[in-house]
Amino acid sequence: MERAGFAEISQRGSHVEFARFSGGRVDTAVVPHQPEVPVGTLRSILRQAHLSIEDWEKLR
Repeated sequence: MERAGFAEISQRGSHVEFARFSGGRVDTAVVPHQPEVPVGTLRSILRQAHLSIEDWEKLR
């Protein structure tokens, strides 16, 4: 998430919240803190973050 311009803003238990401020809009995403994230969870995170799968792949 940090490669996409997000910064960690909080953590509760096993979930980390990230935020990105861009163009007057705040994008946030809550990500489970684990080595592997299921595909459906990743898609939900990308939707929250307003990132396309293509954008995510470019960050890898």
